[in-house]
Amino acid sequence: MAMERGRFGRMVRQGNCRVCEGELGGVAVVLAWPQTYMNLSGKGVVQLLDHYGMDGSRLLVVHDDLDLPVGRLRIRKGGSAGGQNGVRSIIESLRTRDFYRLRIGIGRPSAEEDPVDYVLGSFSQEQRSAMQKVLDEAAHALETAVAKGPEVAMQQYNGRLLVAP
Repeated sequence: MAMERGRFGRMVRQGNCRVCEGELGGVAVVLAWPQTYMNLSGKGVVQLLDHYGMDGSRLLVVHDDLDLPVGRLRIRKGGSAGGQNGVRSIIESLRTRDFYRLRIGIGRPSAEEDPVDYVLGSFSQEQRSAMQKVLDEAAHALETAVAKGPEVAMQQYNGRLLVAP
C-alpha cells in the first residue's frame, strides 16, 4: 500500500483473539482477529474489551456484507446485524448495537449458489483483483476513521463505487 499505515508489533494471542497493538494516524489502536467460530465472535470481542478496560463505544468492526455490491464500503454506527452472524454475536454479547462497522461489499451469489458456500469460497482471479483495490480503500477508510473520526470517514467513503460492477 502506498500510504504509511502505522507501526504495529507482532500479532499475539489474547484470549479468543489474535491481537496486534500499534498506531494509526498517531492514535493508539488494537487490531484484533477473533479466533472463535464466526457465530461466537462476540465472546472474543467482550474478552478483548474487558482486557483493555474499554466499552464498545470506540469499537469498529470490519466485516464482509452480502447486501453491498463488490466495490462499495459503508461505515455506520448501530443498526442490525443484517444477517451477518459474527455481528449478531457481537451485538448479543455486548448487549448493544451502538458500535461502528466498516462493511465491505462482497455482493450476492447467483440464485443457484448457496450463500454460505459463496461467503466461504474463493474469489475468482478477476474478483481478487477487484477486492484488492477495495481492501486497499478499506484500509484507508479505517485509518481515516481512527485518525479523523468515523463521521469524516463516512463522508469520504460511503456511497463511493470503488470498482466497476
